[in-house]
Amino acid sequence: LASTYGECTADGARVIFEALGLGAGDVFADLGSGVGKLAAQAYLELPVSRVVAVELSETRHQRAVRAWQMVCASGDCDRPADG
Repeated sequence: LASTYGECTADGARVIFEALGLGAGDVFADLGSGVGKLAAQAYLELPVSRVVAVELSETRHQRAVRAWQMVCASGDCDRPADG
């Protein structure tokens, strides 16, 4: 596994989201999701039915899980998200 990976800014993600035109019946999948920033942003900003995040690095995955737990603790988890 590579020790570094590319990352997209929040504004860049919004450009991608707009281009994809995802709606309520769609699933957003982030393969190679790193620490989960893009998947979390998709969950919070898109009207999709589900967000799936897949990361092979155990270290990055654990960081994403901890961050996701903080999002849920804030009360922002109201629909399925798989990781």
